[in-house]
Amino acid sequence: MTIGVVIPDFSNPIWASLLAGLGETLQERDYTPVIIETKDDRRRFDRALEILTDRRVDGMINAAVRLTDKKRLTAFVARTPTVLAGRDLPGLDVPKVLVDDVRGGELAVSHLVQRGHRSIVQICGPGSVGPFKSRAEGAQAVVERSGDSVALHSHVVDQPTVDEADRVMSAALAAGPAFTSVFAHNDLMAIGALQAIRRAGMRCPDDVSVVGYNDNPLSQHLAPSLTTISLPFVQTGRTAADTLLSKLLHNDPPVVTTLQPSLIVRDSTAAAR
Repeated sequence: MTIGVVIPDFSNPIWASLLAGLGETLQERDYTPVIIETKDDRRRFDRALEILTDRRVDGMINAAVRLTDKKRLTAFVARTPTVLAGRDLPGLDVPKVLVDDVRGGELAVSHLVQRGHRSIVQICGPGSVGPFKSRAEGAQAVVERSGDSVALHSHVVDQPTVDEADRVMSAALAAGPAFTSVFAHNDLMAIGALQAIRRAGMRCPDDVSVVGYNDNPLSQHLAPSLTTISLPFVQTGRTAADTLLSKLLHNDPPVVTTLQPSLIVRDSTAAAR
């Protein structure tokens, strides 16, 4: 009566939302979650699978998979029912509960383009993490539909953190060319961008508009409050737990459930100067 739950980062509040959703559902059915954090580190991920195997969990909900993990997961899922939540791994034939991050990237950049922004800096998370790759694809699709009128300047960070985004944004501000907006692939990186903008003596959104991603619970309390993409992560957790329990009880065939993000407009975006 135990379910392994693997997440990338305890410090990111979006994973708390996922845990709230799945934890409530599992406990209603008398299952106990065993939660392990990987920090998106390959060795920690491998160790998590070893621990869950040793504990002989009934199943696993994995929210920390990366695009390079197929070989590592294949043997585990052959013996332990598994659901992927929030992150996809193409080619792995297991149930999945995902959010349409391509659509999320489109929403973020479309919002900026509709407000007249034609030069956009994109702070991208690591390409080995599927949602970051999808967000970049969505952003690029908007730019391509806009023709030559919109320029997207992309910077990829090794870790999707406040400090890394601060570093990248500071370099972008120092180097130019001039830009009027930023799309950060998560709210933590958006906060880093805001720090760098303030330190450079500029103002948001008067000089630079910023869009984040995830709708971190603190995003609405920032100054300025952060325009962001909201993900239904509580529902993702609930659906992942329901899907896994149904797999355990009925051996249902793998299905992919895709939930939709939404744009939350706050004070960090305005018309291009």
